[in-house]
Amino acid sequence: MSRAAYCREHRIAYYTFLSWIKQSSAAAPSIAPAGFIEVLRPPAHAPDRPSPPVASVSFPSGVMMRVLVGTDVDWIGRVVAAVQSC
Repeated sequence: MSRAAYCREHRIAYYTFLSWIKQSSAAAPSIAPAGFIEVLRPPAHAPDRPSPPVASVSFPSGVMMRVLVGTDVDWIGRVVAAVQSC
């Protein structure tokens, strides 16, 4: 997905998005951009039902990833690879 398409889909002003990228790059100049990985929001659940089970993964960098149990493992692998490349 292109940056412009992402911005359209999420109703973000394109130049605002570019500004965020520039600010992020200035804050961490040694990190090369890894590209985009699609992250889907889980469906909302009713408040009277218990929350679905979640698995958490903590990386040495301090990044924590939480996924619903049963999430596609190939997708999780792509996200983990992207996180580790940062």
